[in-house]
Amino acid sequence: MTGQNKENDGSTNHWWGDFDLHSGTWARWTIGPTEFLARSLSNEWRFAWKSSRDMLSEQVGFEDQVDIDPAETMYTLRRYALEDMGDRLRLIPRLANRAVVVRPETPLFLPPNQRATLYVSTGVWISIEPAIDSPEPLFEIPIYRSSDTWFGPSTIDGELCYNSVTSARTDARLLAQVPHRAFTPIDISNNGEDALEIEFLRVPVTLLSLYAGSSGRLWTDQVTFEREQGESSASLRITSHDALESATEMKLSEPRETKSAGIVHSFSKIFNKAS
Repeated sequence: MTGQNKENDGSTNHWWGDFDLHSGTWARWTIGPTEFLARSLSNEWRFAWKSSRDMLSEQVGFEDQVDIDPAETMYTLRRYALEDMGDRLRLIPRLANRAVVVRPETPLFLPPNQRATLYVSTGVWISIEPAIDSPEPLFEIPIYRSSDTWFGPSTIDGELCYNSVTSARTDARLLAQVPHRAFTPIDISNNGEDALEIEFLRVPVTLLSLYAGSSGRLWTDQVTFEREQGESSASLRITSHDALESATEMKLSEPRETKSAGIVHSFSKIFNKAS
């Protein structure tokens, strides 16, 4: 991985950081299913990207000079005119811009008065900005565009979210390492009188920070859900990431929305999906 600065020296599968590019030539990043191109010209950035259908692709790579004409293939193209731009580009991973509804591959049941930690994964986005003092990124793109889904107790009371299928592991040692997905530890306490079926779960990723561990695996803050007696309400808390790789943990991006110390929702706004 040439073209990267000291913050991203290519010793791991990191695809983010600052990249020094050659003016006038295309640079190419391969990040899971997405191929992203960038080219600096006089007072102008040009970008192109396309994604495959392989959501779980683990490919990661960077080429600082490629001979390609994205206008001749199936790329999305975009141009930005800047007065002061330079030849350095910054790529930053970010969590999605909406909550994500995760669905375990197999329904999971939590008996009464039990507590469990699930590890679910959600797709991340790329924030692109010139590596100069800039208050806002140029734009963002999802590495893999998840489908839309409605989540809530009815088709009137709810919100538009992204949909994601996850293995929902209970053992962190079994987690895969997919470079474009972030893992969220979710602590669930069932104080109800019957078993809690976790068929759908709304993950408030817009309230979470994003981190990288030493291996390059992406993590978020921990989310805690507590089901009260009955099904009238459930509390939600967000706590700082309890890093499994804390020795070299690095924060990559802040939450999109302000965090709250404790949020109480109706039960259906956390665990139930409208039919």
